[in-house]
Amino acid sequence: MLFTIGVYQFASLESCVPRIGGSRILVTGGTGSIGSETVRQLLKRDPAHITILSRDDSKQFYLKDELSGSDNVTFIIGDVRDRESLDRAFRNGVDIVIHAAALKHVEICEINPTESVKTNILGTQNIVDLSIANDVKQLITISTDKAVNPTNTMGATKYLAEKITLDCNEKSQVSAFCARFGNVLSSRGSVIPSMVKGIKKNGRIWVSDGDVTRFAIPIDHAASLVLDAIELSLGGEIF
Repeated sequence: MLFTIGVYQFASLESCVPRIGGSRILVTGGTGSIGSETVRQLLKRDPAHITILSRDDSKQFYLKDELSGSDNVTFIIGDVRDRESLDRAFRNGVDIVIHAAALKHVEICEINPTESVKTNILGTQNIVDLSIANDVKQLITISTDKAVNPTNTMGATKYLAEKITLDCNEKSQVSAFCARFGNVLSSRGSVIPSMVKGIKKNGRIWVSDGDVTRFAIPIDHAASLVLDAIELSLGGEIF
């Protein structure tokens, strides 16, 4: 029996059995705006264990304090650009990888293109390689609407991150897919806080083009999209 969810067709309802409950999950960039909210929502779906990898010790400190009542969460200081630190995150077994670590600010990526390549492209390749080597079942890479016909460094590097992720389906047993967001409301450096700041400071906001279109999503909805994609994916989709 075929049924449709959004633009995707699935062969049977068995394809949508819950996959998060009882799974061991690695979240890269797990202390960021999207990563930390994803972790909070994951804990409501009964995972066996969550490993949070990030390079910011201050954000780890505060999130660890917030989640102090959860005994199935491990924090690791590391960087997706560093294979050695990343390898430690896989050491105790991982079923699902949620790859949220990235350089995401357009202006910063424009003036640091080499660093953007190292994190968004080479870092994603490291995630793919270690997912294959450690028999991960599912891998989801968090992407952006700027990966569509990219016109800036950030969008271009995330476009390639998507390609690297989806190519995993052709070369391994890992089921790999992506989720794209527009502007995530109230995340660090997002457009709404910038607009509010501009109004308070100058009484107006700066717009790059009069015909510009913004697509926005609240943080909790973005995290829900990630988790629902995990439950629904057959591999190879962009949600």
